[in-house]
Amino acid sequence: MSFNDVYRDLLLDEGMDKASQARTALFDAFTNAVTTERGCGKTKS
Repeated sequence: MSFNDVYRDLLLDEGMDKASQARTALFDAFTNAVTTERGCGKTKS
């Protein structure tokens, strides 16, 4: 799949579930890394 195909799918909302899942996973990984580094414990998922 090329970049243009991904962009078109997002514009058509066909790839939105995958994009949302990726964004959520990235944010969760970031918050877990920060809270672990700062000794805050686990975050709610």
